[in-house]
Amino acid sequence: TEIYTLSLHDALPIFGTGLVTDNGDLQIAHSITLASAINDNGSIDIGFHDGVVVFNGNVAVSGTFNFGDGTNEVDFNGGLTGAGSINFGNGDQTLKVAGAMPAAVIHGFGVGDSIDLASISASTAGSFVNGVLSLVGSDGTTIVGTIHFDASLQAPNGFLVGSDNHGGTTVVLNEVPVFHVSSAAQLAHVLAEINVGGVFARTNQHYEIDIVADFSFDQNMPDIKLGSGDTLTINGQHHTISGAVNGVPTYSGLYVEVGNVE
Repeated sequence: TEIYTLSLHDALPIFGTGLVTDNGDLQIAHSITLASAINDNGSIDIGFHDGVVVFNGNVAVSGTFNFGDGTNEVDFNGGLTGAGSINFGNGDQTLKVAGAMPAAVIHGFGVGDSIDLASISASTAGSFVNGVLSLVGSDGTTIVGTIHFDASLQAPNGFLVGSDNHGGTTVVLNEVPVFHVSSAAQLAHVLAEINVGGVFARTNQHYEIDIVADFSFDQNMPDIKLGSGDTLTINGQHHTISGAVNGVPTYSGLYVEVGNVE
């Protein structure tokens, strides 16, 4: 049996709504939205850095799904099923799932990665045994979801479970990463995570944001509202952030409402 590779580029037409069966290697080369349902019996590979793939049809993972490297986000808006492997790569990566989280096993999950369960409202983490994390609802007892991690995952400080601010639940490791930011959207996302009420909000915590590319604001940034005793260092690393649009000053800089920022 021969194994073939199909590479999707942004110049190619988006799949229709018919079922796509992948018995080989489906490579996604650019940010894209796919309407089709997909049976992944081979592998789906993200082949770009710092982008978003949206699947509006159900994806059944019997093979592997690979995030690649970079600050990539994958949104399974049409649902995710199957018991294959989901492999996180290098970079702060986000897996977003509408509907129930399947039994697919997550590998490579680390500090800075997040799982957004858009249809599940959980208030805290429950047991974590043999790589299986249970999520507990607001009544403190009902299991509302489970996530299957590779049994080798180390989580010495447990998990942080919080609202995604859209009715769902965000799950991250209970360790504050050094944040690497290369766009206005990423900066806004990080500020929301460290502000009071965010998933990484603490007291007496030092945060670090490293700017790793030049970029321009295309939106207003959230005000910085840190917790009691918190500090934030933003390292520009000789990069430039502009608030101008077509040479006209449009977006203001960062406003610190609460906290110590340098």
